[in-house]
Amino acid sequence: MTVLLKLIRNPSEAPDEPKFRRIKLSNATVGRVVAHAGAREVLSSCGFMELGEFMELSELSEATGAQLLLVARAVESDCLHMLQELQEGSELFKLAV
Repeated sequence: MTVLLKLIRNPSEAPDEPKFRRIKLSNATVGRVVAHAGAREVLSSCGFMELGEFMELSELSEATGAQLLLVARAVESDCLHMLQELQEGSELFKLAV
């Protein structure tokens, strides 16, 4: 999840860096991330377009950058919520045993 968040957040935090607007899908780490259900869809919804072995964010306007940050915050929030639920479930399981 951390890699996906970086892929979403980096272009908005460094809009003048073209390297953050291009994701090489054949990269081993990126490949593991995009292999998960929904990861490519999240990137596509953020404006990344699949072009062969890359996903590119062709234009990074101020609005796109703001949208990327909102998506990153939402993903982080959802992850924290899921982790809290897992932790609470684990604690309940320990009490039951």
